[in-house]
Amino acid sequence: MGSGRVFLTHPDVDRAFFFTARALRRLRRNHGVILNPLGRPPTDAEILSLAPDCEVIVSEWLTGAGAEVFRANRSLKAFVRCGVEILNVDMEAATGAGVMVVATPAPFVSAVAEFTLGAMLSLSRGLTRHHNRVAGGTMGHAFCAGVSQSIYAPAYPGFELQGERLGIVGLGAIGREVARLAGVFGMEVVACDPISATKCAGVRMAALSEVLGTARFVSLHATLGPATRHMIGAPELRRMRADGFLVNTARGGLVDAEALAAALRTGTIAGAAVDVFEDEPDFSANPLLGCPNVLLTPHIAGVTRKAIARQADSCVDVVEEILAGGLPDTLVNVQVKDRPNLRIASGRWTETKAGSRSTGPRE
Repeated sequence: MGSGRVFLTHPDVDRAFFFTARALRRLRRNHGVILNPLGRPPTDAEILSLAPDCEVIVSEWLTGAGAEVFRANRSLKAFVRCGVEILNVDMEAATGAGVMVVATPAPFVSAVAEFTLGAMLSLSRGLTRHHNRVAGGTMGHAFCAGVSQSIYAPAYPGFELQGERLGIVGLGAIGREVARLAGVFGMEVVACDPISATKCAGVRMAALSEVLGTARFVSLHATLGPATRHMIGAPELRRMRADGFLVNTARGGLVDAEALAAALRTGTIAGAAVDVFEDEPDFSANPLLGCPNVLLTPHIAGVTRKAIARQADSCVDVVEEILAGGLPDTLVNVQVKDRPNLRIASGRWTETKAGSRSTGPRE
């Protein structure tokens, strides 16, 4: 349908919201760009029909790519996710074909970390239940004016974050930023990472059992994969403190939602804040709906105007690096670097002993 080096899979509505006009102008300044005209995410066949010879696919969160995309398009150098996690791409096929699969996670760090602290503040002070009482007319102006203290008696008094222990599961960039912000609030921070041996200044590393059993708040920031799916289930929730709270702004699949709903209904834990769900984007049958003392939000932790702009700019930066012959730091299928059929653009790359990259003309 057209020629171009970059295929942007965002439907019109998503592109207007998640890929800024400035970022699109940057792409068009140096490269041919094909836009998705379908009004919905394209299928594999439609990707090949719309952009059969593109060198880079830039994808929103719903569009993936199967083996046929990597086999049929011999010009394709990279599949770039304009976002954090890639769950709908045939990674084995991409790697086998020498195609890079790249994420752009950095723009969301501060937004998600701030949201996480906000969720903790809401839970600690019972803001949702207080809002519901006022909005429902059960707490009126008389209390606010101090006329009748008896109205306050059944209410939740709340507690301060200062001096409480925060347990972080997953100590990547977002987990480390949450730890930093928690330190500002005077919280003690312990952490574990189910995937790597990452450490962070001012954070004591501990086993998951200790994190769950001793922290007032347990905040999840691990990546989702076979080793971490449903890592928080009924046994883990039983290990938590009865006055403890679970916060999940990472991925819905980290938690067994049925087990969490049961823990909330029976009072096994005091409450939870959940921004991510396994059944996104259809939450209608989620077991957490209607549970007591749970703050539910529709995957908005990273959605701020600044974060969206940073995401689009970061994505363009990655595309520019790829088309200049480089390998981005956020390469997901890192083993592709060792493939003899690695598809590099008009350049070559080398790694120094220190691990840095350099690019230059192909030999």
